[in-house]
Amino acid sequence: ILFDEALCEQGRNFNNKIWNAFRLVKGWSVNKSLEQSQSSKIATEWFQEQLNKTIAEINDCFEKYRISEALMAVYKLFWDEFSSWYLEMVKPAYQQPIDEKTYNQTLDFFETLLKLLHPFMPFITEELYQNIKERSEKESIMVSLLPTGKEIKDFETIVDIKKEGNYLSFEFFCKNSQFFSACDEYNGPLYNGDVCEAFLCTGGDCARYFEIEVAPN
Repeated sequence: ILFDEALCEQGRNFNNKIWNAFRLVKGWSVNKSLEQSQSSKIATEWFQEQLNKTIAEINDCFEKYRISEALMAVYKLFWDEFSSWYLEMVKPAYQQPIDEKTYNQTLDFFETLLKLLHPFMPFITEELYQNIKERSEKESIMVSLLPTGKEIKDFETIVDIKKEGNYLSFEFFCKNSQFFSACDEYNGPLYNGDVCEAFLCTGGDCARYFEIEVAPN
């Protein structure tokens, strides 16, 4: 049997990623009077579509007994699309509350991800499942149904990142709609190792999108 300690480290790091994402979301304060911003609405629709695609991919892998591919699909969904993209899109500014609708949608996404991860990581997913929402004594993630995708039509996001000399430009498009554009807060020249921020903008309402480090040509 092949064994590599690096695989244990990878599993440990992923557990930490899940736990830290849980702490982040549960640490947000909620303002029930706030309306959901357009940027958060776009973010939730975008992630729902990513979730739908991954659920279909995972179901196909299970039907074909490709267990390792199913695990990799949900691993990438949680690490990349959910943690690195979605949470950065919707998280409120420092010491500011989040609107209730976005918060509840985020909890629903997290719960769905826990169900997808449970066959591979039963202990941490059960623990977080019991704490992410109020549960009765008889509820357990072990007997919950696996998620099924919800169809969202005509939503497709394309991210185009261009590097010209020492400058970066970001372009975001939405199929059949003009939902948002992107701007770069860093107006000066960018050098290797610099970190700049791209912002998701909807009619003047900007939400932090992600950070990118400039790499050598």
